[in-house]
Formats: sequence, C-alpha cells, structure tokens
Amino acid sequence: MSLLFISCSNAEVNNLHIDLDNPDEVSILDFADSVKVIQLETTAESAISLYTDQIYHDSLIYIADVRQKKVVCFDTSGKFIRQIGAYGRGAEEHLYFEDVCLDEYNKELIVQEPWGRMVCYNLDGSFKRKIVLPDEIRAYNDLEVINRDTIC
Repeated sequence: MSLLFISCSNAEVNNLHIDLDNPDEVSILDFADSVKVIQLETTAESAISLYTDQIYHDSLIYIADVRQKKVVCFDTSGKFIRQIGAYGRGAEEHLYFEDVCLDEYNKELIVQEPWGRMVCYNLDGSFKRKIVLPDEIRAYNDLEVINRDTIC
C-alpha cells in the first residue's frame, strides 16, 4: 500500500510540461521537494483492507478503510495510535461510510453515511454527535468543511 502526501509552501505557480510519449522523464521529485516513505504498524486493530481517504493533521495520519468500516490513526513514524469511532447500529456508531473529512474548526472527523447521516467523532476517537440531513439533500458523495458552521 502506498500513500502520497504533498505539502506546498510556495504560492508561485510553475507550469510543468509532461511528454506522454516519454513517461520515464517524469519523476515525483518534479512535483515535490522530498519524498518520505512511512511504514505503518500492522496489527489486527490497525490493518487496512481498502483505503479511500487519508488525512494528515497535526502530525497524525488518518486513514479511512471502507471495507472494514473504520478510520485508523497513525503518527508520522507509522505507529498505530487509535481507531476513530465504531462500526455498528448503536446510537454512537456508524454503519457504513462513503467519505470522511476533517473539520479543523471543531476538531472532529466527520464520517458520511450514504443514508443522509453524518457521524462526528472527536479526534481522540470518541463519539461527538450524529447529524441527520433533510430528505431533499440526502444524495451526496463528498464532504468539505467551509467554516465553523458550514459543511458542503
């Protein structure tokens, strides 16, 4: 499994010409100043089956695994820290998810269920709240936090 995190610090835009007939001329270093490989700790609790999202925040890496219906958290050395939330039918659990996003304003991870629900977890993994969306806006595929009060 591989994860790619790119961080940009220069606001200047540079156009890069890529010759599709000679793909060997393209290097990841054409896009990034450095590359670091992080081997993630593998335990029964931290194993990842099918990841769909990864989020880097405050020196932690959050990885969403839709097959196992969980979000796992690692530090930047790859050490497993915790699982976020819980799978199940209970009031403080999520049943399935389509997307995961980080709300930096409210310090929470939001798990998007496909049935018009969002389950919010504190960054320590504990349940925070469940949001049920109105029927007319239940069909959505991606979440983005705009500000402290707005998710689109």
